[in-house]
Amino acid sequence: MLITNVKLGGRLSNIYVNSEGIIECINCNRRDGQVINAEGGALTLPFVNSHVHLSQALTLGYNRKNETGKLIDGLALLRDDVLPRVTIDDVKRRLEKIQLIMFMNGTLYVRDHEPILNGNARRLITILHETSLIKVQVVACPSPSLSFSDNENEMERTLEAGADVVGAMPHGEDREGGLKSISKVFDIAQKFNKPVDGHIDEIDDPESDFSFYMVSEAKRRSWGKMTTLSHMVSSQYQGAMFRNLLLRMKETKVSVVINPETNLHLQGRYTEREVPRGLAPLQLLLSQGINVSLGR
Repeated sequence: MLITNVKLGGRLSNIYVNSEGIIECINCNRRDGQVINAEGGALTLPFVNSHVHLSQALTLGYNRKNETGKLIDGLALLRDDVLPRVTIDDVKRRLEKIQLIMFMNGTLYVRDHEPILNGNARRLITILHETSLIKVQVVACPSPSLSFSDNENEMERTLEAGADVVGAMPHGEDREGGLKSISKVFDIAQKFNKPVDGHIDEIDDPESDFSFYMVSEAKRRSWGKMTTLSHMVSSQYQGAMFRNLLLRMKETKVSVVINPETNLHLQGRYTEREVPRGLAPLQLLLSQGINVSLGR
């Protein structure tokens, strides 16, 4: 395939792509197969969406309205209204549509957090094995918590079925349970040699500081480069204590995923005055050289 009149590095070029989808040469006058005139459009690397929930995409109308707009009520509606209606055929139909939307907008790599409750994540993995227009990493997400129902055993079944990443949700537990769940998540990750990507402190509770323990556990097990903290919106993150956490994160080499659109909508609904932003401090994280990505 030849792509003509494409802007690369500020210059118009002709790019030859071989049958394996690899750019073989630029301005080399090779020509076979399809010819696409880019009409001056720019060639870029594909986008990466680091945090999505594919099986819940396009489910507006599946559940009762979330009257409060609060995350805890949304999770209850997901568990009670949405997941019971999700079938393999239903997921296939919506997954084909959402993947096409992503593909057409240049998003080719996605990290998908799937609730493991009732085998939901295993069903999606089966579908992705059959067809996938984009590259999807599946995170086995123990929503609403690892101790809920049979989630701990279901986590291992989901990884055996082909999930790529071990999820976590310690703020869904009480403090003691949350700390135990972090330890169990890393036990499972090491058993299966998988990275960890947890929903961490996605809550306005100023006492929620599971990020500190997540980073400490990653350091203790030498799992830092394979550990990602998603959301991190607790109002605990301020002042000297947060600076200490930043230094630990930098040393351990963990990554962070911030989800601006989601958390700007969800956070601060329990706060009447001085409403928090609901976002992890991006500039501070970047200033310490911490790897940060955005999800939606």
